[in-house]
Parts: sequence; C-alpha cells; structure tokens
Amino acid sequence: MSYFTADQIGKALSKARVSAGLSQREIAIRVQKGERTVQSWEKGDTSPDSDEIMDWCTACGVSPITVFMEIIHPDLYAVPDGQKEDAAIDKELHTLVQALPPLTRRLLLFVLKGRHGSSPPAVISEMAANLHCPLNNRVTVCGTIIDQYSFAKIRGLDPCPDEPHPPLEDLKANYASGRTASENGALGYIGRRKE
Repeated sequence: MSYFTADQIGKALSKARVSAGLSQREIAIRVQKGERTVQSWEKGDTSPDSDEIMDWCTACGVSPITVFMEIIHPDLYAVPDGQKEDAAIDKELHTLVQALPPLTRRLLLFVLKGRHGSSPPAVISEMAANLHCPLNNRVTVCGTIIDQYSFAKIRGLDPCPDEPHPPLEDLKANYASGRTASENGALGYIGRRKE
C-alpha cells in the first residue's frame, strides 16, 4: 500500500531544498548523488528510498517529520495557514490531531486541560514564540528544559506527577540533533544556512 506518490515526494524535497537555500548541484553533493538523480527525484520521475530522504532532510537542516507530513498531506501545505478560513483550519487541525501518536495526543490534552496551573493559550503562545527564535536559541531552551524536568523528577518536585510525561529519551535525541544542526550553521529546522 502506497501512502504517497513520487510527485508528492519530489515536491516536498524540492521545497525543503529551496527553503534551505541550496541549488540542485549543492544538494547533490551533500547527499552524494548525481545532479540528474536529484532532478529526477524532484520531478517525480523516480523516488528516493527512506534513507535517502533522511539524508536529504539532514542536508537541508529540516526535520524529516515536516517533510514526511508534507509528502503524506500535500493538501494541508498548498495554501499558507494565514490565508485559510477558520473552517479550513478546523478541518486541518482535526486531520493532524487524528494522525498524532497516542502519547502526543495525551500530551496535547495535558497542555490544553491539564492541572499544570498555566493558561493553555499562554503555553501555546510560549511554544510559538520559541519556534520563532533561531535554532541555536531553541536548542538552548530545550537543554534547559531537559535539565529542569530531570531535576524536578529526581527531587519529587513535579507539580503534576500523574499527568502524561514527555518521552525524555526522544527529547534528548532531538536536543542532540538540533544542537548538531545549529553547530553546522542551520538557523532553523527549515532555515537557511549561514553564508
């Protein structure tokens, strides 16, 4: 069963490359493929395998999750979110929430209605503000959060210990990947590289 076409893969890869400010020649060098192979993938004539898609994402400094989401749901990315009507946003949120893994849905519910004592719109605004910062700033915040969360658990200071907990090992892996990307000059997960 195929969830997406070669054309969907090609469009998502091309968008990631352009967003990273890379030419087809530059991406070909980074993924160690010929320029014709890159052109063929982007046109949807042929498709890379999953490892090659991961290499492409790494070369572009983009999260593979973003690229795979765009491959699977190209209709959700066809129009910028700021140009969508409320009904389209509602439908899109429903689609995206349905596709989330069970723990992520539980964590989202925790943000929206958990007994953490913070206003859900304020928490979401805090997350959005963080995402508008360069990658190196986000990595620093993530490292601080890991340290504070770990300390709270060890010392028994968690204000809501019975609520769902984030997967700490995944968070640490994401922190390490983000730090590496930042040290390699990425300014964001889809951001442009330093000149």
